[in-house]
Amino acid sequence: MSGMIASKTGFYLMYIFIFVVGITIVANYTNVESKFDSNLEIVQDSVVAERTVKCLSKENEFGEIDESKLTEDSLRNCFGERYSFIIKLKKFDGIDKQLTVGNSNQLKQAKRYVLVDGKSAVLEVGYNAA
Repeated sequence: MSGMIASKTGFYLMYIFIFVVGITIVANYTNVESKFDSNLEIVQDSVVAERTVKCLSKENEFGEIDESKLTEDSLRNCFGERYSFIIKLKKFDGIDKQLTVGNSNQLKQAKRYVLVDGKSAVLEVGYNAA
C-alpha cells in the first residue's frame, strides 16, 4: 500500500503545483481589476477638469481663461444639469474668484494650471455628478 502512495507522490506534487499556479493567476487578475477601477476615477477627474478648462477658455485659445465665462450659465451650457461644481480660480497676484453651482457635497477635486491675462493661475475644480 505504501509503495502505491509513494509511486503517486510525483502526481500529487504536480497537482498541488498546478493548483497554486491557478490560484496565483486568479489573484493577480482580481488585483488588475481593482487597479483598473481606480484608474477610471482618475480618468473621470481629468476629463471633467479638461472640459471645464475648455468651457472657460477664450475662443481658440485652450488654457487661456476668460474670466467673464466664469458664470453658472456658462457652465450649465457646457455640462448641463448633471454636475455640481465649486470652481476656484487662484491667481498668483492674490485676486481669487470662486463660483459655486448646485449641491456642493462630497466633491472630487482636480487641479489645472492655466493662464489668465497672460499670467499663471490655478483652476481648482471640485465636482460631483448628480
